[in-house]
Amino acid sequence: MRFLCLINLGEIIYLTKRRFGDEKKIDILSRIHQIGFNLISISASLVFQAAEFKAQYPLSYAGCFALACAVNQSATLVTGDPEFRVVSHLIDINWIG
Repeated sequence: MRFLCLINLGEIIYLTKRRFGDEKKIDILSRIHQIGFNLISISASLVFQAAEFKAQYPLSYAGCFALACAVNQSATLVTGDPEFRVVSHLIDINWIG
């Protein structure tokens, strides 16, 4: 199964629009839908867990949501962001790029 936290979906939307415009944003959203990601809602417990990670590690706040979702789902985090090296002991990471 593939999971995507709603916070991280928002990050994908704004970054794509900012860098490439609305047409590419719509294309990316279509691809995410085609792949069949399961969207993870934001619960209070997820916010608290992400905040705890943010307090402990030098990660972006959105990155902390990705980490919390990966931990909760016992999932592999797929990323090319080197900031996650500091938490590689907590989860499996599939490094891309």
